Amino acid sequence: MLPALLLTCTLAMQGQPPVGEDVARSLVQRAREIVLADRAQAQSLLRESVAMYEKRQLKTDDAASAMLLLAMSLYPALAKSKEALETQVEPLARQALEIRRKNPDIKGPDLALALEFESMVLEAAGRLEDSRPLKAKAREIRDQFITAMQPPAEDVMRPYHLGGPDVTPPRLTVRGDAHMTFEAKLLGLQADVMAEVIIGADGLMRQIEIFRPAGFGLDEEAVKALLKWRFLPATKDGVPVPVEGNLRLNFLPWKIV
Repeated sequence: MLPALLLTCTLAMQGQPPVGEDVARSLVQRAREIVLADRAQAQSLLRESVAMYEKRQLKTDDAASAMLLLAMSLYPALAKSKEALETQVEPLARQALEIRRKNPDIKGPDLALALEFESMVLEAAGRLEDSRPLKAKAREIRDQFITAMQPPAEDVMRPYHLGGPDVTPPRLTVRGDAHMTFEAKLLGLQADVMAEVIIGADGLMRQIEIFRPAGFGLDEEAVKALLKWRFLPATKDGVPVPVEGNLRLNFLPWKIV
């Protein structure tokens, strides 16, 4: 009989996977890599992973990630069936959210994602009163990160309104593209993000405030893109001036496989 250490090494050399949590984690990673191209195969891997976490009664963020990814992959096909949402999707989304809420080390965007998805599922199931507080909390978290993404607010002269009398509007010279997030692709989202902005007299974005959010990381992607935009500044009587106005960024849906 081989000693335990030698047996472990022999199994590893034969290509045997590690046991326990490492296996579940590797299944989730593989599922994430293929889910946009092969949803059915990814769901099979995720179900296996979730079953392993539940059998071991593990309440880690890795377990929450597996549950959330499985639920999100199921959602587009089941969104029109309240019964399917209540029985197949919402329990997974709720468990993932509960785990992340109890984890003091969880990052804000990860908690916001769990809140947003549970809110989406409840809303689709007709449970609007349960959905709204979750969406509001998620937006609060996202807004904090959006504020932190931007340079500190500067004191500028009172901006003119874009399109106001005697104001020549700014002209866009450099455009930053906004990209769909993985979660938005997975859910097949189509969204418009509306932002109120101030364009400084130097042609740079001085303030971006999202007033029609989309969630799922799209608001942050919109801000990242807008911060890269450059303008020939607006002018009044030939003098560069700051202006304020609204901008809309469109996110088109990813093809669901």
